[in-house]
Amino acid sequence: MKLLILDCATFNCKVYLPFLEKISPEGGLIISDRPSLFNDTAWPVESWPIRFKLSWRLKQLAKEGFTNWLLFGKCQASTLTEISAKLNCNLHWLLSPDIIESEGLKAVSWKVKPKVFCVSKGWCDALVNIGWPVENISWLTLPVEASVLADSGSAATLLKRDGLMIGVQADLSENQLVEKLFTVIVSAKAINLNLSVVLIGDGLQKEQLLWLVKKLNLGANVRFVGSRSDLQPWFQDLDLWTTANKQPGVDDLSAAILAAASCLSLLLPSDPTFSDILLPEVNGEKIDWQLTEEAVAILKRWSDNRTTLFNYGQASRHLVKQDLLWSHIQSDWRKILLDN
Repeated sequence: MKLLILDCATFNCKVYLPFLEKISPEGGLIISDRPSLFNDTAWPVESWPIRFKLSWRLKQLAKEGFTNWLLFGKCQASTLTEISAKLNCNLHWLLSPDIIESEGLKAVSWKVKPKVFCVSKGWCDALVNIGWPVENISWLTLPVEASVLADSGSAATLLKRDGLMIGVQADLSENQLVEKLFTVIVSAKAINLNLSVVLIGDGLQKEQLLWLVKKLNLGANVRFVGSRSDLQPWFQDLDLWTTANKQPGVDDLSAAILAAASCLSLLLPSDPTFSDILLPEVNGEKIDWQLTEEAVAILKRWSDNRTTLFNYGQASRHLVKQDLLWSHIQSDWRKILLDN
């Protein structure tokens, strides 16, 4: 069976695509409103058709054997669900956190509620709480290949470091929580706690944030490195990983899993996105960057007790190795996306 991917205004598909290609040996097709995003894929890509041509194109593809559909984004979800039911095709819809939290999802009157999959068990529970049928919900975690697992002894050097090296993911197209993070760094300096931050991300707010770093005299503490498609080279110099995004999404989860695989402790917000990768007081802790004193206290405790930091990193790697390797969960992907 062939996979048809319907991607509408989202980058989430790019995170899943390498694994989708592996479970569909017969190939697939991508229909996207941003086809240029997929220049590096082996699958053919088509532009999203105008509304009245979409139904005709989907009927044609169903006859060609594209009977398993994956929808990324909000675009025409109700319409696509009805079309797939009429064509006896199997539609799954990735419900990213922003979609689940939107009032629109609750308000839509569905003739047929589609099968959906979520990136964490926490978001599956959130869907149940708003009345989505349990039988229509699947948990489809993000996997990693075994090759990304760091040597379990590679984190030992952090026991000898001073201060903390923090990797931070942030979308700089919006303010997010970066300014709150800077406030934490300033407060930490006041008690002689040395924090060094590698800020990964880009966007229109970057120039304003660079100005703020200069104003707060944090030039020696904050390094902007822009967006990075490959995060692993940066992990080896870090002690821990976090995000400064107000509403974490699939990219934040993917980065956190890769960081965990690299023996990094996790310092993440209390958000359902991270319910499967963050085990408080096992491989990290929850944090709210808006609570400055509490955040500084956590970082001070970790800096003073680097053995705990090391143990958290080892636990992170173990969790990924045990639960999130592609070799362990590829059969679940096939069962959910191809066999149902």
